[in-house]
Amino acid sequence: NGNSIIGTNPSDNWNTPNTTFGVFVDSRTNIILKNLEISNFYHGIYLSSIVNTQIENNVIFDNLSAQIKLDSSNNNKILNNVIPCGVGIVGIATFFGDGNSILGNTISDCELKGIEAGQEKNFIVSDNLVDMQNSGNFQPMGMDIGSDSASLIGNTVQNSHYGIRYSGMDSIIKNNIISNHSVIGLSSD
Repeated sequence: NGNSIIGTNPSDNWNTPNTTFGVFVDSRTNIILKNLEISNFYHGIYLSSIVNTQIENNVIFDNLSAQIKLDSSNNNKILNNVIPCGVGIVGIATFFGDGNSILGNTISDCELKGIEAGQEKNFIVSDNLVDMQNSGNFQPMGMDIGSDSASLIGNTVQNSHYGIRYSGMDSIIKNNIISNHSVIGLSSD
């Protein structure tokens, strides 16, 4: 990859707010974050209220919380990233957005969840590999999707406690490979 952004290992004390970011962007449009290596922050990439941004071909790992997080952001693409979480809790997290896509990423060994989405609309999760084989002491979940009008298509989710947990309405879940889960492969609330 092109450039490395390396932090100084953030505190894992959950009682104190931790605001270290490899990349932080707020209220912008049309940004491309490409060919970066980001590690040792609280959040690797944190984007808030952004539109039409691409996060692609990055290697993001060992960030304490989320490797990539979108908050209240619309029409963005997260594609072809390699995310070996390491000490990280979540691979990719998106909340309160519309029209976001997570495509062709490889996510592994997150402590809690590979992909998490809440209150997303018109949301696409496609062609991702989520493998939680070496996730440490937690009981990881491959995908936790709480969104309406979601499309979960062609993903491979393997080696977790729970494979895909979905809650929402008017969605398409098809052609996913869900294997080797200790409790539940696919659940819907």
